[in-house]
Order: sequence, then structure tokens, then C-alpha cells
Amino acid sequence: MVRHDLSEILTEAESLWLEVIVNGIKTVISVIYRHPAPQYDSFTKELENILHNLNDNTYYICRYFNINLLQRESSQQIKNYTNLMLAYNCTQLITRPTRITDHSATLLDHIYTNNIKMPVQPGIILSDLSDHLPTFVMIKSSCLKQKHSSINLRHNYKNLDRSTFLQEIKDALDRLPVNNGNPCQVVDDMHSIFNNTMQKHTSLQPLSRNRRKLLNKPWITQALYKTIKEKNKIYRSLVKNGFENKVKFAYYKRYRNQLTHLLVLSKKESYQSQFLIARNDSAKTWKLINTLLPGRTKATSTPPNLTHPLSGECK
Repeated sequence: MVRHDLSEILTEAESLWLEVIVNGIKTVISVIYRHPAPQYDSFTKELENILHNLNDNTYYICRYFNINLLQRESSQQIKNYTNLMLAYNCTQLITRPTRITDHSATLLDHIYTNNIKMPVQPGIILSDLSDHLPTFVMIKSSCLKQKHSSINLRHNYKNLDRSTFLQEIKDALDRLPVNNGNPCQVVDDMHSIFNNTMQKHTSLQPLSRNRRKLLNKPWITQALYKTIKEKNKIYRSLVKNGFENKVKFAYYKRYRNQLTHLLVLSKKESYQSQFLIARNDSAKTWKLINTLLPGRTKATSTPPNLTHPLSGECK
């Protein structure tokens, strides 16, 4: 359930508050963005009113507060803010800088909770999606996990003996009748031989999450995928060393910009090819157009309640 009453109290920031019930326990989860204003005493007072209204509810308050907790000792405003959170038994789960540049490191993204009994695993993702590092917290729950209706599998070629594999295919093809008279049947037999031999010499394994995402982005080729991984590797190295290597930082920016340019070109060529194939099919053409239009959703209103699809306990 969306708690509009809490959002209305917090006028000094943009926020979304959700109330869910998991295993009979009421939990409030919020996402807050506070604008980078130098004064935030009024924000602290409004946040205190919200914490008071939550009473004994379990809650998780997270995201971009624009308050650098690393400057607590030098700012009375930050001391007042942190003392308020401690007074309501709020534990700050993110303790390392979340915005790192070549000249500064600040802790502006917070995740608070008053539920210290529940096992949680907070963390920071080293990614250049934005100038702030993404933060997260994993909460242990006994809710049933929804199984995927379909799982994409791929062959694992790690233990494939290429010479044995090719020899078995050759032997099987030699046993096919030469004068079948039906070319379609011959092609089907060859296809069956290849698949059966492949299944014999390799094992099937589920695709990783990243690989599944790539299925929806056909313009990201294997070469581009490796380039993205290399770019992320360079960025993680820079973050860990505090962007001290100026030469490497300049190289990273050139590398990132070139990769962005290649991704745009590859996506453009991919859609041009798809539109060319579907030029005589209006249904397929409009389907492609809809994939390019941002924010096209059927639902325009916020659902009043959220229910877990399997257990029915989360509301």
C-alpha cells in the first residue's frame, strides 16, 4: 500500500513510501531524494515527524539524502541529523563513500533501518551508471520465491573434445543413405545428427542474468560485450585507487566515450535491419516502433495493494 500521508509530510524532498506485510509483519519501505540545498534543518524536523508516525513499524529508508556523513565532526547540522536517526534506533547500513571523483569522496547515499534483528546484507556496486555508486540491501525473508516460467539454457563447451565430436558427426553422416530422393529429409537428418551429438558431448546450463538481458539487446555483439566488461574493469580499478592515476582516468573517459559511440551505431544498424525485414508487415513494424517509444505502460494508476503471487502474504 502506498503511504501518501508520509509523502505529504516530507515537503523538503521527493519521496515514495510503501507499506507491505511480509509473514504478518508490517514493514515500511521508502525512497527519498533530497535536493542539494545547504540548509536542511527543516528536512530533519519533517523526517522526525515521519519517524514518530511510524511508531513500532519496521522500516527501511534509503537513497540520495545529499548529506555527507563523512563530515559529521565538522558540521553541527549533520550531527543533529545523525543524532535524530540514532534516537529512533536507525542503523546506517552504508558506511563507505558512494560518490568518488578524482578530487573527492563523499557518503551521500544512505540506507537506514530500525530492524537490527533481521539478517541483512548491504553493499555498494562499483558501476559507472551514474556519478553515484548504486547501493543495495538484501533482506532475508521466508516468502516463497516465484519460479521462472521458462529458463534459457546454453551448451557448456568447457569439456568438449573437438576431434572426437567431429569424428562422430563424420561417421554418422557417412551412414546416411546417399540417394534418399528427398532433400528436405536429408537436411532434417543432418540437423538431428548434429543436435544429438552435441547433447552427448556437452551439458546444458542456465544462462546467467547478464546473458538473459543480452537476449533483449541483439545489437550488443560478443565483441561489444567484452568491451563493456573491460570498461567496467577499468572503472572498478579507478574507484579502488581513488582516481589517483590521472593518465588512467583520462584513458577510461576516452574508452567509455568510444564504447558509447559504438553502442549507438550498433543499435541503429540493428533496428534498421529489423525495420527492413518487417517493411511489408505492419504488425511487426508497429511492434518495433513500440519498443523504441519510452514509458509506454498500460497501467496509469498506482495499485492500492501489493500481494505476493505465490504466498499471498505480502500486501
